[in-house]
Amino acid sequence: MTRIAAATKSPALAYYLMAGSESGDLYAEARNTGDQNKANLLFTGSVAGTALIDFVFKPLDAIMGKTSSSSLKSKVFQRIKAGFLEGMPESLQQVWQNFVRKYGIDDTQNLMEGVIESAIGGFGAGAALAGAYQYADAREGFKKQRGVG
Repeated sequence: MTRIAAATKSPALAYYLMAGSESGDLYAEARNTGDQNKANLLFTGSVAGTALIDFVFKPLDAIMGKTSSSSLKSKVFQRIKAGFLEGMPESLQQVWQNFVRKYGIDDTQNLMEGVIESAIGGFGAGAALAGAYQYADAREGFKKQRGVG
């Protein structure tokens, strides 16, 4: 998704694609109820809410952002920030997915199911991707200094 955001110079398409992929299991579950219109409506609502959360928090901006300093402290801070800005939306998106499932498919669904796991996974993914971007930026800068590439 970071490649799409970098290529289009905007994370919008990446947010929509991720929201669609995260809502796929909910759509499949809703289709199993036999009501295609309901499945489409739940999928659309799930995608809209999931993408909106990403638009508010903008985790890709933090992941792909350049640090203003090359100091270790600055780089570590950016990774932590990216982790939080990916972990928080992931947990909120999990609550949203649970909400759509509870009020559309299964009224016994617990709204907080999987929220902690989503936050931890999102934090780790955000921090790791920010580190990968920092490495790629440093490598690109090194190549430019040497006149390679």
